[in-house]
Amino acid sequence: MRGVRCAHVVSASALIALLAIFGVAGDANAAERLGAWKEVKSEDGVLVARRAVPGSSLDEFFGRGVVAAPLPEVLAVLMDTPHRPEWSDRCVASREVERLGEWSHVIYDRTKASWPAADRDAVIRVDTRFDAAAGVVVLDFRSVVDPRVPPVAGVVRVRSLGGRWVLRPVDDGRSTDVVYDVRADPGGDLPAWLANRVSKDLPFKTIVAIRKQVKRRSYPEFEAAVRQRPDYQAIMARAR
Repeated sequence: MRGVRCAHVVSASALIALLAIFGVAGDANAAERLGAWKEVKSEDGVLVARRAVPGSSLDEFFGRGVVAAPLPEVLAVLMDTPHRPEWSDRCVASREVERLGEWSHVIYDRTKASWPAADRDAVIRVDTRFDAAAGVVVLDFRSVVDPRVPPVAGVVRVRSLGGRWVLRPVDDGRSTDVVYDVRADPGGDLPAWLANRVSKDLPFKTIVAIRKQVKRRSYPEFEAAVRQRPDYQAIMARAR
């Protein structure tokens, strides 16, 4: 896939992933409502695309690639907040603010910016769900306001952040198809063109880094617990 360029993301598999992300699978008019996704990069098996957001000068970005590890291993990496700096691009600090339940939590995340811009940070709520009908695990995330995490001097609080991860078992469960969709307004005086230039590399770098992270760390107890869940077993049955 290296070096491939095209105007839009039109492959059947990519479109199916997009429809699943936005909860409109099976809707004949969904593709038109989703807007025109334009390919940014297709390299090392990772596809990155962007689309304009109505009323905003900031684009939305979509990345997709296969990680050679079972879904529970990939999910464990995404749920391991303290070690996010090992794989999340430019992340220099991450911690859990509150555990809301087994599959929902609030985290704090700080990202290193290139000089002369200031670092950015955000308080993010993450909700994970096992969608047996769609055969995926989805992690929805969005920035929130939390009085327990006040602004930090010299750091710009992200104005808004939202998106989701979609994990689908492939290759008889030996690998995971990973979809990463993100929309962000970094706040401050960062020009939109620069914010878009930085953001377009995020899905590619993130998915490539997760491929390395699943080899770096293991979570046997967490992974075993996921495999025992009936909804995960239903997802696997659908994948086969």
